[in-house]
Amino acid sequence: MANNPVIINTKQAQRSLSELAKVQSLFASPLNGRIRVGIPDDFDEGVLERALTEFNRSNWGVDVAATSGSHGSLPRYNM
Repeated sequence: MANNPVIINTKQAQRSLSELAKVQSLFASPLNGRIRVGIPDDFDEGVLERALTEFNRSNWGVDVAATSGSHGSLPRYNM
């Protein structure tokens, strides 16, 4: 098998590095704000509780509000 030279498009590489820097900057500061989660009554609460607890440990600036109920009774939030 022959060694093929790698051809790098400089503009594309610079653009990729720029995009990577933008994504990396999203994680530079801690998350903050509020997350509202609607949980159906028949959902295994233990699974979500563990996931939310771990999320909260890593993102202490985020307030997580969970509501449990039947599908029709859960509140709907507009974004």
